[in-house]
Formats: sequence, structure tokens, C-alpha cells
Amino acid sequence: MTKKKLLILTQKVNRNDPILGFFCAWIRELSGEFQFVTVICLETGEYSPPSNVSVFSLGKKGGRSSRLRYMIRFWKLIFSKRKNYDLVLVHMNQEYTLLGGFIWWAMRKPVYMWRNHHTGSWLTGLSSLFCRRVFYTSRSSYTARYRKSMQMPAGIDTDFFCRQATISKNPRSILFLGRLDPSKRLDILVEALREVSRYEKNLSVLLYGAPSDVSSLRYVNNIKSRVQTYGLGDIFFFCGLVPNHETVNIYNASGIFVNLSPDGMFDKTIFEAMACETTVLVSNRHLCELFDARMCFSYGNSHELADKIRTLLLLDHQSIADFGRKLRRIVVDQHDLKLLTRQLAAVMSK
Repeated sequence: MTKKKLLILTQKVNRNDPILGFFCAWIRELSGEFQFVTVICLETGEYSPPSNVSVFSLGKKGGRSSRLRYMIRFWKLIFSKRKNYDLVLVHMNQEYTLLGGFIWWAMRKPVYMWRNHHTGSWLTGLSSLFCRRVFYTSRSSYTARYRKSMQMPAGIDTDFFCRQATISKNPRSILFLGRLDPSKRLDILVEALREVSRYEKNLSVLLYGAPSDVSSLRYVNNIKSRVQTYGLGDIFFFCGLVPNHETVNIYNASGIFVNLSPDGMFDKTIFEAMACETTVLVSNRHLCELFDARMCFSYGNSHELADKIRTLLLLDHQSIADFGRKLRRIVVDQHDLKLLTRQLAAVMSK
């Protein structure tokens, strides 16, 4: 059967982006499943696409925005490149679906949307009307409610995110990696470490990321102030942003990865850490179904998190290594990128 041609709409194509850098690997794997791939994004950065991939930017530069200019260029591109694609995959941004839905319907181009977020609105429902299928990862995703929705693997490049024997893990190193926003509940981590530090010494807590807006910046400043008030300044390190492709070394060097997000937020960082055989602590109940009970704590419960951290710190080297291998096996078997792209191609090529 002749492979079809795919149009992808996404926000960024930049391997150095701390949040969306992973999508370059998605494009690479999808290019092997389709004859040709056209990518339209809001902005581009460093990226070397495969030979059958063309990338077009809507022109965002330096944070400046002109919505009308973006929309006009978007409409021009999806029409002028219409012979280069048979179907459409919108990644996360439902606005693309709303802007192009009628045009693609008129051109008889099937539309598929990937949206995995625990919140949504009537606009999410409207955008889904233009879609043949809506893909999600978490059962708590807002889009999981639609009949046309389909659950998919998280899509982790396990060839890249893997255990590196040349990097020694520090079993007393606790890692957080993600946006430093109120929804990530860093305050719970601080309160937990306040308890843990009374009994455990030689700890280090590494926080990689940055606040996404002004209100989040105020939140982070409050967190830093609390760290100093509790006398934890010598163990908490705010390390800033790091490109996605550099995080593999950070995962490999860390003993415990902590994610404090609620149900519905399937943060990819959790699975990337697992793929690197790093022990994880999560409060997402749906993820807890996959793990040992020692790796789960109740959302927003700092006392329980403190107990879980202390339990993991007391494990011997062999137990930690066994946990790590089990966690990687879960990702390889259920959430590998190649598995995801094969399933996406199978569904969209029907």
C-alpha cells in the first residue's frame, strides 16, 4: 500500500526547546511512516529534518506577535501546500483546528488532533467536530470524553532516554524538572524536604525549569523565600532551563525524580526519567496503577511525600537498580515512541 502524505501543525520545531524539544524526535519517527511530511509551526529553531520532511514557520520571532499575520500565512500555507498532504495531524494547539477546519473539510483532508490536557472548554469540543479522531494519553484528559477519542502511548524515545553506565547516580539527589508554575506544587516538595532534612543529611534537590508568566514568577520567588526561611538553601538548587536533549544526563545522575502534578497531567518527564531507570515519585493516581505503592503519594500531601522520600532513601543499591529496570520496561513496552508512531500511522492511514 502506498504511504500517505502528512501535514503536521505544532507550536515549535526546535531541539533546544526545554518543553517541546521532544517533538523533533516525533517528526523523525513519523517521517518513516509516511511518504512525505510537511510541518507548519509557529516558530523554528535548531533542527535537521529528514529528507522527506519540510518545515515552514508562521514567522514568530523574539516573542513578538501579530495574530493576523500568522493567520494569513497559515491559510496561505495550508492551501498552497494542499497537494503535499493527504491528511492532517494537529499537535496540542486546537486553534489550528478551528482556523483550518472548514478549509480541510472542503478539501476532504481528514483531520486528527493530539490533545492531552486535563482542562478544556467549548472551543475544545468545537475543534473536535472537525476531527476524525482525537488522541490523548491520560484517561483524565479533557478530550477522553469524546466518542471519537483514542488513548495512545506517551511517545518516549527510549533509544535516547536510557541508562548510561558512564554516569553515576547519586541516590540522595532529588530531581524536579518542568515549568515552575503553581500547578506543579513545588510548595509541597519544599514542605516535604523540610521534614526529611531533619533525619537525612547530604541531600541535594535540583529544580530545572522556569516560571511561564509573571504570576508564576511571584510563586517561585515565594518558594525561594520559604527555602531560605526553613534553612534549606544549602540543599535546594534552582538550575534554570535546560534543552530537552540534555535532560538525559540529568535523569541518569539523579536518584529520585519527583512529580507533584494531579490526575490528568501525564507529564512526559515522568516517563523520560523512568526510561533512564530513575526511581520516580508521583501523585497522579492513574500512573500509580503502574507502580509499586512506595512510588506514589496523595496529591498535595507533603507529609506522605516526606515518608515516601525517606523510604526510598533507605533502599539498598540492588533494590534501587531493580526498581529502575522495572520502570524502564514499563516505558519500553507501553509508551515507546516507535510504538506510538506505528499506532498513529495505522489509525490515520485507514
